[in-house]
Amino acid sequence: MRHHKDSCAPGLRAVLVLCAALGCAKGAASGAVTAATGSAGGGAGAGGPGGEGVAGAPAGAGGAGAPAGADAGLDRPGIADDARAPSEVAGATDTGAARDEAARDDAASDTPSGGGADGARRAGCVGSAFALCEDFESGALDTKVWKLTQNKGTVTLDATRAASGKYSAHVHVEPGSDTTVGLVESKTFPTLKTGLHARAFIYIPGAMTTSLFTGDRHSRLIYAQGATPYGEYALGIWNGGLIQNHYSKTDDSQDTKMLPPFDQWFCLEYELDAAAGNVRAYLNDVEITALRHDGWPATNVDTLMFGVDRFGSFPVAEDLWFDDLVVDAARIGCAR
Repeated sequence: MRHHKDSCAPGLRAVLVLCAALGCAKGAASGAVTAATGSAGGGAGAGGPGGEGVAGAPAGAGGAGAPAGADAGLDRPGIADDARAPSEVAGATDTGAARDEAARDDAASDTPSGGGADGARRAGCVGSAFALCEDFESGALDTKVWKLTQNKGTVTLDATRAASGKYSAHVHVEPGSDTTVGLVESKTFPTLKTGLHARAFIYIPGAMTTSLFTGDRHSRLIYAQGATPYGEYALGIWNGGLIQNHYSKTDDSQDTKMLPPFDQWFCLEYELDAAAGNVRAYLNDVEITALRHDGWPATNVDTLMFGVDRFGSFPVAEDLWFDDLVVDAARIGCAR
């Protein structure tokens, strides 16, 4: 804050005193609320350094403080909930209008944030027309749909956190190497064996940064596999960024140094045209163009896993949460 020298003339001081006596202070306080709210919004939007190859990604989630750039809002999206509401600003006296305006803005917003707020807008899986929809709200895993793979880890349902509703799938992975822990489904096959869209909401604690996001460590998060040779496609994390890969004789891959956000739910969608060998990936409804690839060897897939399938040496235990899983023949998006 800059400090200005007091240069008011005596007559002007008298006007200010009279204004204060007549109630101008209320207007000043309301102005202070607006200024404080704007400042908080800017702080919430402050994002981290930009990643690579994301076209058309929005700026950060907050106000003027969000950095510009093609993917600034994706590498380290700001958490809008961190911005204080006007009623929490010290000395605020006129917050009704601000609250009403915020409520209208929220009701009018159709853009999911990737966190709990957009989860509240999703209707859940009851009555869904998707090929597969799982929100875990029964509180028990449907063993007719899901098979658990728990090599050096466990999958449980708990109410620790959820992208929507009450329950999510908690994937716990022990330290070590070459581990597969997750939920596997074959319900959508063979119908979707030549192509599918898979969406998951995922929560990764920031404490996992040194284990999951650095070094020569590869963790698949969405993993499609076929019985034919080299019939594996996956979307995950390797060496500090998101990666698409197709396991073939040359282990083909597309990668970027862009990381998903930590300590909040994010929406990850995987598009696979297995018949043509084309792949796409989306983070919070924005395509990660650096991961786009066409023309990998065609194959059929017959299972799909949500969880952690990893290669490399992982020094600590890991805990991730998955929620609102959807598999379908067409683009799903984050709002449904």
